[in-house]
Amino acid sequence: MLSPVNRLPPEIISYIARCALGDCDVDARPIFPLTHVCRYWRDSIISMPENWSLISDERRDLAALSLERAKAAPLIVRLNPSKLETDPGFLDLLLPHIQNTISLFVADFLAIDELVRALP
Repeated sequence: MLSPVNRLPPEIISYIARCALGDCDVDARPIFPLTHVCRYWRDSIISMPENWSLISDERRDLAALSLERAKAAPLIVRLNPSKLETDPGFLDLLLPHIQNTISLFVADFLAIDELVRALP
C-alpha cells in the first residue's frame, strides 16, 4: 500500500480498466492483464460489475465468469446465430440474466428465420 499507484481509489482503477476495453465490443479479455498488476488492482477491477458487462458467445467460460461478476449491471450482449447452433447451452447460461440486457447485437445472420431458430 506504500506505492502511490496502490493508493488510487478503486473507482479510478476500474475506470482505467474500462479505458483498456476501449472500442472492444466483444468481451472483457482486454482487462485481464490489468488484474495481474497486483492484488489491489485485481480486487478493484473484479469488484466493479461494470467491467464485466460485455458478454459474447465467443468464449463460453469467459461469458460465464463475466455474467457472475456483472451481478445486476446493464449487459451488452453480442451473439452469432451460427455459433449458437453449435452451442445451444449458451442461451441457458444467458437466460437468467436477460432482464439486465440493455443492448443485443446479433451478427452474421442471413434471414430472420435463422435468427428465430437460434433465439427461440
